[in-house]
Amino acid sequence: SLTQEGDNWIADFAITQGPPVVIKDVQLELAGEGQADALLNQTQRDYPLSVGKTFDHTLYESGKRRLINLASERGYLDAAYTTHTVAINNSDNTAQIRLQLDTGRRYLFGQVNIPDTVINRDILERYVPFKNGAPYDANQLIVLGQNLRDSNYFEEAIVHASQGESVDYHIPITVTLTPRPKNSLRVGAGYGTDSGPRLVGSWDNRYINRRGHRLNTDLRLSTTASDITGSYAMPDFRGNGAELDLISSLSTEKTDTSISDAFRMGVRQGRVFKGWNETASLIYQFESFKVADEGDDTRLLTPELSYWKSSSDSTFYARSGYRLNFSVKGAAKGAISDMTFLQTSISGKYIRPAGERGRLITRGELGASYVPEFAELPASIRFFAG
Repeated sequence: SLTQEGDNWIADFAITQGPPVVIKDVQLELAGEGQADALLNQTQRDYPLSVGKTFDHTLYESGKRRLINLASERGYLDAAYTTHTVAINNSDNTAQIRLQLDTGRRYLFGQVNIPDTVINRDILERYVPFKNGAPYDANQLIVLGQNLRDSNYFEEAIVHASQGESVDYHIPITVTLTPRPKNSLRVGAGYGTDSGPRLVGSWDNRYINRRGHRLNTDLRLSTTASDITGSYAMPDFRGNGAELDLISSLSTEKTDTSISDAFRMGVRQGRVFKGWNETASLIYQFESFKVADEGDDTRLLTPELSYWKSSSDSTFYARSGYRLNFSVKGAAKGAISDMTFLQTSISGKYIRPAGERGRLITRGELGASYVPEFAELPASIRFFAG
């Protein structure tokens, strides 16, 4: 009906909902090189509409987009639907879906063009997770950009695939880099109920030379514990963020139950292994310590292997995330060590939001030590509760 109210006209519609349209047949086919692609075939099988279901145009379109978007991500950049029809039979309220996606040929990775910058090109090429001629995968471009940003050399890394410049289906990759400042100086102060006033500072030289070597120094001062640590890092030949570090430190700690003065030096090698950050180290340590009424001077050569991984919603103030750590280390008497011990530890931190701006942090640590003569174990290696 149509009625007038002043200068306005008002239309009222009465809609009688008929029976739903039921899907009678679905034919979704792949043509081209993508016929043999396992992920495309899996997505084809997972198409959201099937025989017997009520036809939903939103699901019809979203299923189409999902398949062609995946084809594009996996390098079938010329993919297009050659058939995309829905035939409705009003007499029995059924629908027949016909879809055919012709993927065409799969593109390949071409040459990666890395600009002349603060680090030599051969070092940066180690961060490239694919080879020239490998099947194109857009996710690998994301990994490349992340690898370069995680290197700590660059503030920004933009990776662009130039399909329009492809030759024989090889797509050249262009990288744009913005270096981070060469030097970084940080100073901070604070107060802790267990440490009293404290001062912290660090200086980083992010690239001493074009080979990617860098220097890091950290200083912590407080009334109960102080230390200074230095490390000289060099890119490892294995690439992708792997490093070889030369490290040394001096530390002193005095609590109500123990006193410790220690010097450490050694070598440390880090890499990413199956999603975990792996660190293998060999540390020589000389420590003079006293726990309760017992004290000693101890020399140890300690190999250690540790793994950690973390995830959070923010680098600066995480309100959701976690961190897991696992390590094992030990020493053998007579192998440049005054004693034998074996120690393992597992620790974790879990963060959840609390209110609009707060957060709840839960920490836990579990450790175990095997020591034939416990009194010989230096204070810095012992577990203390409380």
